[in-house]
Amino acid sequence: VATYGVLLAKDFILQIIGEISVAGATYKAMEFTGSAIEGMNMDERMTVCNMVVEAGGKNGVIAPDQTTFDYVRERTSEEFEPVYTDAAASFCADYKWDVSKLEPLVAAPHSPDNRKTARECSDVKIDRVYIGSCTGGKTEDFMSAAKLFHRAKRQVKVPTYLVPATQKVWADVYTLPVPGCDGKTAAEIFEEAGCTTPAAPSCAACLGGPRDTFARMNEPEVCVSTTNRNFPGRMGHKEGQVYLASPYTAAASALKGFVCDPREYIASAEDKPAAPAPAAAPKTSNIIESAGETQLPNGVGDVAKDGACKADAAAFCKDATPGEGRLAMCLIKRIKQAQQGNVAGRMVRPKCEEAVVAYKVERSKHINKDPALARACKDDAAKFCKSVSDTSTPGSVLICLRGNQKKLTTQCQGEILRTQAEIAEDWRLDPQLYSACSASAAKLCADAEPGTEVDCLLAASTSLDWTCLGHVVRVEKEAAGDIRLNMRLFRACVNDQKKFCKGVEPGHMRVQECLEDAMDKAGFSGGCKAVLEEVIAMRVADFRLDTGLLDACEDDLATTCSTNVEKMEKSKEEKERAMACLQQFKEELASDACRDKVHRKMQRMSRDIRFDDVLANACQADRKSYCPDVQPGSARVIRCLQDHRSSLSQTCAAALFDHEVKMAEDIDFKYPTRKACAWEISNFCKNIPHGHARVIRCLQSRLDDEDMSPECKAEVVRDQNRMAQDYRLNWRLKTACKADIGSLCAGLCNDKEGQMCGGVVLQCLQEGQMCGGVVLQCLQDKQDNITSPACSEEVFYYQLMEVTDFRNDVILAEACRGDVDKYCKDVQPGEGRVHTCLRHSMNFLSPACAREEAKLQALEFRDIRLKPKLAKVCSEERAVYCKDVKPGKARVITCLVEAMAQPNFGAECRAELQQRQSAVKNDYRYDIGVMTGCRDDIEAFCAEEKTKLRGNATVLRCLVANFDKTGESCQAEMSRAVRFALWDYTSGQALTRECDADVDAFCPKGAKARPGGMFTIGAVGRCLSKALVQAKSLAPKCRQLVLVAAPKDSRVYLRYPESTSALITKIAELQRAAGLEAVLVDPYRRDGGSVTVTGWVALACIVSLILVSVGGVVMLARRLSGADKPHTHYVKSGDA
Repeated sequence: VATYGVLLAKDFILQIIGEISVAGATYKAMEFTGSAIEGMNMDERMTVCNMVVEAGGKNGVIAPDQTTFDYVRERTSEEFEPVYTDAAASFCADYKWDVSKLEPLVAAPHSPDNRKTARECSDVKIDRVYIGSCTGGKTEDFMSAAKLFHRAKRQVKVPTYLVPATQKVWADVYTLPVPGCDGKTAAEIFEEAGCTTPAAPSCAACLGGPRDTFARMNEPEVCVSTTNRNFPGRMGHKEGQVYLASPYTAAASALKGFVCDPREYIASAEDKPAAPAPAAAPKTSNIIESAGETQLPNGVGDVAKDGACKADAAAFCKDATPGEGRLAMCLIKRIKQAQQGNVAGRMVRPKCEEAVVAYKVERSKHINKDPALARACKDDAAKFCKSVSDTSTPGSVLICLRGNQKKLTTQCQGEILRTQAEIAEDWRLDPQLYSACSASAAKLCADAEPGTEVDCLLAASTSLDWTCLGHVVRVEKEAAGDIRLNMRLFRACVNDQKKFCKGVEPGHMRVQECLEDAMDKAGFSGGCKAVLEEVIAMRVADFRLDTGLLDACEDDLATTCSTNVEKMEKSKEEKERAMACLQQFKEELASDACRDKVHRKMQRMSRDIRFDDVLANACQADRKSYCPDVQPGSARVIRCLQDHRSSLSQTCAAALFDHEVKMAEDIDFKYPTRKACAWEISNFCKNIPHGHARVIRCLQSRLDDEDMSPECKAEVVRDQNRMAQDYRLNWRLKTACKADIGSLCAGLCNDKEGQMCGGVVLQCLQEGQMCGGVVLQCLQDKQDNITSPACSEEVFYYQLMEVTDFRNDVILAEACRGDVDKYCKDVQPGEGRVHTCLRHSMNFLSPACAREEAKLQALEFRDIRLKPKLAKVCSEERAVYCKDVKPGKARVITCLVEAMAQPNFGAECRAELQQRQSAVKNDYRYDIGVMTGCRDDIEAFCAEEKTKLRGNATVLRCLVANFDKTGESCQAEMSRAVRFALWDYTSGQALTRECDADVDAFCPKGAKARPGGMFTIGAVGRCLSKALVQAKSLAPKCRQLVLVAAPKDSRVYLRYPESTSALITKIAELQRAAGLEAVLVDPYRRDGGSVTVTGWVALACIVSLILVSVGGVVMLARRLSGADKPHTHYVKSGDA
């Protein structure tokens, strides 16, 4: 810029666009070369390349040179390879300009190619000036405008709006001295010239925007702007007129009130005699009065230019005017570049480096010794720290401001961040910390690398005195949210941050959380992971360091958990209770941010025991005993403790159980499963929200999928087995059945509702004891009394788990442990294989195992869905005959059994049903109707027989014998059960064997139509009922079975022969009353059950007897066979 006087890059690009037009480079690349381009800095080059799009260009290119290399190396240590245009490249057009013959230009409304000289437009009166945007809002643009204002020494005549392009530019405006302007910053010069205060970085009026957009033209005004476009309405009002110009021209126009050639001010200023040297800076500063007046370091508030840094200042900072730390800032920049290897040649001498450090240490003791910081935070100090003084306690005002950092203005926050970054590099710049901890650091952290002293002290916190520890925690808390303020973490993770968190803005824990999310990804460095885990562990050890969670959950701690940070700091128990409260009531927290932080905390707890301080403390001794060589991380230690569960101390076992209960709700909290099933989750469950165990259930439902990996299947099965050991580990069942457990199973597990373990293990040992499956067993036994449909569904799903894998029934698994080892040791668990094996050896099982297996088998008979094979082979029959029957309580199976005699009923389904019915005939527990309807009668009449259960129909036979004494509901269920047993008769069955001889005697052999000589469905039932009606001599116990099977309204006529005698007596009375002389009946002549009648009465009786007998036989046969029920004629595909 200096080489070409008042010409800036904006003048060059306006000249080019005016020459080739806005369509002159449509979809072409524009390359810029020549001595004028080589003399530009990077900001100016960006201006040129930024505006090629206004000529229709695709991109702008400037060949990299040393200016480019220096710019890049200041910003990264990564290697890069410059790219140049091919030597033989051809171009569409070649333009050349002699820059020495150009003059300041503007682009008049309403197109960037409407090129005019500033002189040509000098009569255009303007209403405002706008300096900003990506094209004209860079650091160099503001420096140029400030330089002209400073030289002119005048006030602007029109509103002049300043909008930095980025946060860094905004900071530069306030902190960087403008070269040749007596050390003043651009912000100071703009204020003197009467410009508006620089706005927050944004596009602002460059893009027009809503009416309230900063600096938008809401009236048809005339504006000189450093932006890149001037189309109608571009900056607001459609009738507004925008003249595009360089920062020099814009600043000159602001001073004059007309479009103005900047040479009017720059030339006149350069012709004047040089101004006398500025007076020496004051030796004292009192910007923040409450902090107290203080003397500036070295009398000027900077490194002494004539001291140890004289030669270095002359070599590297000749344009820096001492004062307000400008010389120190220049030297620090050079020192950092040398440390990063980004400069060659001479380095800043060690003595000068020491002088710079001494200056910074002195400056840190009093906020007024740092004028830039004091000015930026003057209002904030008056608002939040007016009672604090650095004179009495060095560094206290800055500590106060950092404690209120979230409430500070943007300007003050920027300066505070600078001081924190300096402390992160050199802890001596926090005077109170250094004073309190220097002795401890010398003793404990002598070998610590620079910038890691505070981390070292925190790691040795148990050896620190309270004063030092308080300051260490304060500094860590202040820096916790920004990775740039933790030098150890920043250095270890700099490459991982670039790789996995590129574009993530530092602050508010954003980068740290991004790195945590990427820890298990391929390519994540072990060094970063190790340091990151240590930082998290420190945050867990002292909750005050978890600023993200505390800030997000401040309100929820008060409203949901009735506590606050002050109470938590005073009591360890209160802290543990509060953290447990946030975890237990996570779904009820009002703040989304708090829920997210708690969720993240629980994720961390699930993957590393160090991140669950309650579990870590409770299991410290057990970990040393059972897992001494297991490295923390990836849930390895937690898994090791689980594998040694039976050997753990009571305290550790309770804490481990409490941990598992809390982690049961979300797949995100089951680290081994989430890691092993990453592919399955993203493919099988990709649209299923996490939480409420939804993804866990999704994985369980896909266990039979052939695409599920063995690793994932093993983890899901392991989780299922663990879930079956205690209902509290089954989040869905525990939540759905909360009310039913309270009403049906109260007291079984001593689970006190509302009591939070909260990590207070000693108070929760009783709750932490394993329920051993007793609540799950209770829910199954009382499932007909469950009121919640959701609970019924979850209990059913648990039953599915039981029938699939014997290990999911903890009571059965314990009872059958020896039997499984003896009879089924080579059988792989899953798909019901172990249950099938045990049932093949039913007569040889231990009593306890046989009893539990029989109970499970009874459960299976309640619901066809629990018998996968039966459900599969009977799917078509169910669709035809039982399509409207709701599953459960054996309704579907009963329906199918009743339909077995229907024509075209599938043979495969019939065979499975008959196999089931065979078991039902031998054990009342497999018949849900008898088991529930006769429960009281069994206790009353068959208690002894109940103890002899061995699948031999003992209880059923007892109920038949005591049929007349049982209740009405039991009689109805027993009638149905016996009717089915006779209807589907097989010789030798325990329940019906009393009829085997009668069947051989009275039932035709032609009825045996099934393979093996078995009777066809219903044949024996019809045969025996006919024999009873015909008064054939049946065995007493067989006769009782037929009577039990008979419908209630027919049973009385079949059972009581004396009813016939009563009828005869009545007829005789009617005969005498009518005066009939002939003897119609003789009531005194009978042989056992016979009566003698004569005359026409005998004839009528014969006819009536025939009709009644036939009708009775037909009715009873139809009742027994089920033929009177409506049915659908159905022919299966493929049948003849």
